[in-house]
Amino acid sequence: MERRTYTLADPDYPSRVRRLSNAPDPLTTSCDLATRDLRVAIVGSRSASAAGAAFARRLAAHLAGRGAIVVSGGALGIDAAAHEGALEVGGKTWLVAPTGPGSVTPPSHEGLFARVEASAGGVVWTLAPGATPLLHTFHERNEVLATLSDALVVVQAAAPRSGALSAGRAAHRLGIPVLTVCGWPGEAAHAGCLELLAEGAAQVLRSFDHALEAAASGALSPRPASPARPRRATRARSGPPAAGPLLALPPPPLAPATGVLAHLSYEPQHIEKIAEASNLPLPHTLSELLTLALDDVVVEAPPGHYRRRY
Repeated sequence: MERRTYTLADPDYPSRVRRLSNAPDPLTTSCDLATRDLRVAIVGSRSASAAGAAFARRLAAHLAGRGAIVVSGGALGIDAAAHEGALEVGGKTWLVAPTGPGSVTPPSHEGLFARVEASAGGVVWTLAPGATPLLHTFHERNEVLATLSDALVVVQAAAPRSGALSAGRAAHRLGIPVLTVCGWPGEAAHAGCLELLAEGAAQVLRSFDHALEAAASGALSPRPASPARPRRATRARSGPPAAGPLLALPPPPLAPATGVLAHLSYEPQHIEKIAEASNLPLPHTLSELLTLALDDVVVEAPPGHYRRRY
């Protein structure tokens, strides 16, 4: 399908997305967002376990094989496994990107983005061409991903600021059924899943077909408009993350000392200075910084500036 760009002034702007308080303007797609096919989002940790990634791939293949569209965000880990599972059975998958057309995050997924766009599914870009993605744009992307889905499955999510946890809460606010896969109590990779359950925002996934049943019920249920949400309300928080309602977990471990992390301090630095110090291309630097920020290892404040959290 050819790409099409919508603005909020267009009368045929996708209705599901228009109801978001922060609906992207413009929105570009290479897929038919008006289709009546059931849509199931599969999201989870970028640092997924081998078992978690394998589960997401099998779930996606099952859903796509039954005619559902698998929706995910194109990230490392669970997202990539979900897209691959749908593609390997020739099914449909939508990749909701936190960038504009012509950009790929993470850069290593350029091939995945191209294969999804060339498949029976397609890509949804939530920014304008050339726009720089910042941390808040990932959360806004998660709202688009959620509202395009009839049900959402969280396979793995660490606490407290996982991107998958953000997507699950967005879906719950929008009245979309949220299902989650639980690990052992105390297992950091599933701490966010347990938080969703404790908050009453999700139910336990009982089977692969349970996701289809939830999507069918979600497709028939009226959904409220998205309430206005402060974009950067969480950035003022400092210190270690608060304990979740069920688990008291230590702060997340530091990511490996990549070229980017090795040049970060506790004083905010502009992204261009970090890229220069790291001797890395700006897009590569931005991708690593956003990943570290979503993992709560670094903080973006003010916009475009990053510092270590721990």
